Amino acid sequence: MLDAIRPHVEWTLGPRVIVVVDDLRVSGDDGFASLQAKRPGGGEIDLETTPGARRGGFDPQMSDGASVQALLQRSGRVWVATHHAIGATDVWRAWVAFCPVWAAVLPETCGN
Repeated sequence: MLDAIRPHVEWTLGPRVIVVVDDLRVSGDDGFASLQAKRPGGGEIDLETTPGARRGGFDPQMSDGASVQALLQRSGRVWVATHHAIGATDVWRAWVAFCPVWAAVLPETCGN
């Protein structure tokens, strides 16, 4: 699961990222991950110098640091990050449209 989200995180925050798991949930072929991105060795990421900030697609001033959340689905033996957010300041995964697929891994949102 973590390998599925890592390319998305590195695209935004730059290569050589490790992720520290805050919460990891799986139900069948559906998953949810809540992570903190760090540099190898546990170093903090300078968000102002990240590729995402340089491209303009990631605003460090409007983010909740290097937090990462992802909704994932298993396809065969591979996990795919179908939705993700880096530095989200809201609970984007609370969108009711996610409940038909991810209700089992989002009980606080979907009422399970």
